[in-house]
Amino acid sequence: MLLGSFHIWANISVYIVSYYRSIHRQEVNLTQGLNAYFIVVILNACFLPVGDLMARMEHNPKKLLGGFAAVFLGMQFAATFFQDFWAYTFFYGISFGVIHGCLFMYSIRLAQQFYPRKRYLV
Repeated sequence: MLLGSFHIWANISVYIVSYYRSIHRQEVNLTQGLNAYFIVVILNACFLPVGDLMARMEHNPKKLLGGFAAVFLGMQFAATFFQDFWAYTFFYGISFGVIHGCLFMYSIRLAQQFYPRKRYLV
């Protein structure tokens, strides 16, 4: 579910900006709200090789994926308590970009290991 939510910021940024505008932060606009998406994309690209390196190591994939998912959910829950828009934006962008970048290549690499003859399905 985490891997499928990569582009979710483009959908929810309108609601987040309107929330911050409703709590008397009128300087926030939609263009600023879309900045977190660029942070997510850049950090995702930077951490794709880390996910590939993690997939090459010997370990339990269920524990690793579960641990990353728990850390991600905890970080997103913590981000909801930020009152400052920019703090929320950077925290969301950094946590989502790093974890998504690590898990995306990791899951692709694992799928290729489990289906070595059907890599086209992966």
